Amino acid sequence: SGPDLVVTFLFLGVPILAGIAGSVLVWSAYSDLRSRPEESDLASLARARLPVFFALSAVPFVFGLSLWLLLSGAELEHGSLPVPAETVAFWMAAGYAIVAVLVVASQTWLGRARLREFLSVQFGRVLPVMVIPNTSLVFAVVLSYLALGRLPDFLGPTPALSEAAANSVALVFQVFALAALGNPVGIALSLRVRDITTTQGFTRMLSFAEIAAFLSIVALVWGFLQLGSL
Repeated sequence: SGPDLVVTFLFLGVPILAGIAGSVLVWSAYSDLRSRPEESDLASLARARLPVFFALSAVPFVFGLSLWLLLSGAELEHGSLPVPAETVAFWMAAGYAIVAVLVVASQTWLGRARLREFLSVQFGRVLPVMVIPNTSLVFAVVLSYLALGRLPDFLGPTPALSEAAANSVALVFQVFALAALGNPVGIALSLRVRDITTTQGFTRMLSFAEIAAFLSIVALVWGFLQLGSL
């Protein structure tokens, strides 16, 4: 057997839908921008730079697939998961799905709002900010690997960890998903910087966006301590 349909949808379906929605929204903004007479030269730039955004939108699915495969391997090895292990699997998938949506939504918001800069010589200043939300995604994967490493402790006739421990693991992913809300907040603040052509403007934009990374680091450390204390 493998992960149930809900867990599969959270790990695979949600990231796919989020990536497609983000790509469509940015393409739509590009189409509107290209239709302006003064922006007729955008096509050559878009061919080189829009694929970068599309690739970023696909990252959550790639990570989600790796986690789904690891969970599938555990279920194939141990059979159907007992209730505590199912709780861990569900919240791991749900937490990852929430983070994936927030990351893609933040990148899409930035991509649409700074599309002209993204397609111009300011590409090198917009891209670092666009990549910052992926920090949350990477940390979510790290926490998931740690949780998967404890999954065998919930299995067997006399499991080493109880349902209370499973609820503690679930709380780790709930808190981390909440911390990922820092991504749209950071992007919103970074968009308040109008002029990013100057070093000062770029530094301010980058600093605002890094709020999300800071919150994710705090949540990661707390989650690591929680999982380590089980």
